Amino acid sequence: MYRETIEHPWSLPANLKKHLDLNSGNDRGRLWRLAPDGFRYDRSRIPVPGETSGLVSLLEHPNGWHRETAARRLYERRDPAAVPELRRMLSGSKSVLGRLHALYSLEGLEALAVDDLVLAARDVNPEVRRHAVELCGLRFPAPSELPNAITRLRPDLELDLDPWVRWSLLLHFGSRLSVDFLARIARVSVDADVRLAALAAGSGRTSALWDKLVADEFRFTGGTDLARELARRRSSEDSVAGTQAVLKSASSWSNDVTAAAAMAGVAEACERSGRPLPMLTDASRERALQIAASTGQVGPASDALHFLIAAGDSSGRTLVDGWLSGPDERRRIQALTVLGNARAAGLPDAVFSRWQPWNRESRRSAVEVMMRRPEWTTALLSHLEAVPSDASAIEPAPLNQLRSHPQAVIRERARKLLGEPPVDREAVIRDYLGALRLKGAADRGQVLYRERCATCHRLKGEGQPLGPDLESVASQGREKLLVNLLDPNREVAPNFAAWTAETRGGETVTGLLVRETTTSIALRQAGGQEVVIDRSRLSSFRTDGRSLMPEGLEVGLSPQQVADLLLLLSGEAR
Repeated sequence: MYRETIEHPWSLPANLKKHLDLNSGNDRGRLWRLAPDGFRYDRSRIPVPGETSGLVSLLEHPNGWHRETAARRLYERRDPAAVPELRRMLSGSKSVLGRLHALYSLEGLEALAVDDLVLAARDVNPEVRRHAVELCGLRFPAPSELPNAITRLRPDLELDLDPWVRWSLLLHFGSRLSVDFLARIARVSVDADVRLAALAAGSGRTSALWDKLVADEFRFTGGTDLARELARRRSSEDSVAGTQAVLKSASSWSNDVTAAAAMAGVAEACERSGRPLPMLTDASRERALQIAASTGQVGPASDALHFLIAAGDSSGRTLVDGWLSGPDERRRIQALTVLGNARAAGLPDAVFSRWQPWNRESRRSAVEVMMRRPEWTTALLSHLEAVPSDASAIEPAPLNQLRSHPQAVIRERARKLLGEPPVDREAVIRDYLGALRLKGAADRGQVLYRERCATCHRLKGEGQPLGPDLESVASQGREKLLVNLLDPNREVAPNFAAWTAETRGGETVTGLLVRETTTSIALRQAGGQEVVIDRSRLSSFRTDGRSLMPEGLEVGLSPQQVADLLLLLSGEAR
């Protein structure tokens, strides 16, 4: 940094900023060395060998600066005499870091030979083996370029138990690996990312991969998630034949959890692509109804209902309506999610006919689902116009989305009905500065946290990890916390900016971007739900850099309540 104060001026409360010289230190250069009074720096302790052999020997040094400086000087010097010494270090050094530096120094000098790669790929240390695999992939990107020595080495690497070596092998050689190997990796790997990498490496070969894994009904660690993902990929790659093959297998499985997961994977494939689910077979329908009606576990039952609703099955809809009317909140929220994902007809009527006894969390989930489609959002506004008292159940985040809806008719109607929070956030901050002088109560702050913050933040293990963990900001002090609470858009980190996706079918989804690939995006919403949308369905995908945390959280809060919340968030009550 070029200044003593490294925080951005925007993030500093005005009452603190006026006491600081924000330009202090701008004459000191970029790198600062901290030392006690009277310290004298002994430059003689830094070895500067003049010979190439001395530079090579420093690649084993325990201090990172020495190793990296030696590697840089070897690269700049480009002395051919270094090559044999580097090879001796690669084969005989007891230092793992030394062997890694030797490997990459040979690459930098354009002297890395196939024998060097084979030697490193058989190293006793998995880090050296992993980097050898990565260098092989970079040096020989085309299958036709792969030397025989590396080809003969591949069976040894396929037996490697280290997850990072497997990951690198899948990343760089996935399309060249056999389906038998990919299936074996998917079965034995305890790392979920490695299992997904195996599926990705099998792209275009999911039919064969499915046939290899289906024999034992995915009865291995992570098998349920793998069955869901592979079923989705199989159905996506070969819509009719793939879907029929998955449903035929899943209908015969004895394990409810895995069978329901595979069926849900088929439903997800259809929803992401926007195509209808092929006609159900009697066997798949009966098996899904059996799981949905009989299991005591919410997860498998929800997956089975997801499949039935996506297929337009009336018996499945009857079960979902029962979940909406029942006392179990988890089932009610799952039912809302299922109906939303399937773009089910009659959703607003199903919600508002049961709305009154629902608690805050159920209403929040219902509103979030109805914000996806303009006709549902319009129905929500009609209900609020008819029952104005229910507007208090709409939390700040969906209120903000309604006021800024992409369709002008909905946007203006919402602003007329719900009003807008004060635009001048500085004035709002001034109005609540008195909260800093009030004595708060942590127990009351905890109640407010659960009502207003827990759907997007975690604190002491409670809540959803959508925004920053609030324990990480406690040290900022109550003044800074007050500014962040009342003016959330003053300073927004890119990873916490809200994104809005609009589909060609008219859906609108707003959330944090948590994953994106060449084919899909995943947005996480309040409450922790993730919505995955195929890129082929997108009509627009944008962010304005604003926070998902809306302005206006102070609406309905007194300065005393803000003081209670600040006491809890600052950790001063501990």
